[in-house]
Amino acid sequence: MAKYSNMLGFFAGNEVTSNASYTPASAFVKAAVRDMKAYIISNNYQHMGIGYASEDDAIMRRYPAAYMNCGETSIDFWGYNIYEWCGASDYVTSGYAQRTSDFANYNVPVFFAEVNCPKSALI
Repeated sequence: MAKYSNMLGFFAGNEVTSNASYTPASAFVKAAVRDMKAYIISNNYQHMGIGYASEDDAIMRRYPAAYMNCGETSIDFWGYNIYEWCGASDYVTSGYAQRTSDFANYNVPVFFAEVNCPKSALI
């Protein structure tokens, strides 16, 4: 990917830690971030951000968010897969206001990586 001048970054994982029994997988993702950053530097490639994308689960997004953004090896951005805005909603009712507050003091950029509405919410 380094040969593409328009490459801003990529995800090392997407929804890897989706329940409590998968928590050890977060260590693998963080090691992959560390190793990919070292590889990029050792090959003198252009800087590329490396991030993680989390699922829309109130319990399971909190701990991976903290873990991926701490220590010497940290992600460069956090992608948030959010499925809360359905139908004729608004910023507050949808939960977006709370998600914005949740990440207000996060150390790296946060953005919506996936946005959708569960079909069951529209029925």
